[in-house]
Amino acid sequence: MYSVLMMAQLASQGGNGIAKLADLEPERLGYHSVLARRSLQEKQKVQEAFVKMDYTSLGETAARIRLQRRNVAEPTFRDVVEELARERDIVFQPRMGANATKDGKQVFLFGELPMFMEDDVVFCYIDSSWKPISLDLLVERARKS
Repeated sequence: MYSVLMMAQLASQGGNGIAKLADLEPERLGYHSVLARRSLQEKQKVQEAFVKMDYTSLGETAARIRLQRRNVAEPTFRDVVEELARERDIVFQPRMGANATKDGKQVFLFGELPMFMEDDVVFCYIDSSWKPISLDLLVERARKS
């Protein structure tokens, strides 16, 4: 049915619509290809379930799942924070100049908020001191500033 509708649509577009028909290649569907696709989908669901169990922050969980779907084997925590910032349209960049490091660790700007990462913990400069903060709260504060 789909192919008939495609042919009718291409024929109604005029002369070059018929030429597009030659480029169409039917998708090969069969028992084995459907079984392989379903198996892959189940495997991805199981992997996503494990990721959801490991991380409590909703932003971190979503970012890790997106990176996993892009076939990034084991994303670093920095990759996760970068992905979260990119998804929420928040600038994430290394800080330059005199205050570029804290205890030997690179300081980043998450929006306008200075922060650094140690292991899998984000520390944000709040009220004149460095405090650990969840990724969800970091996003909230970055949007407010």
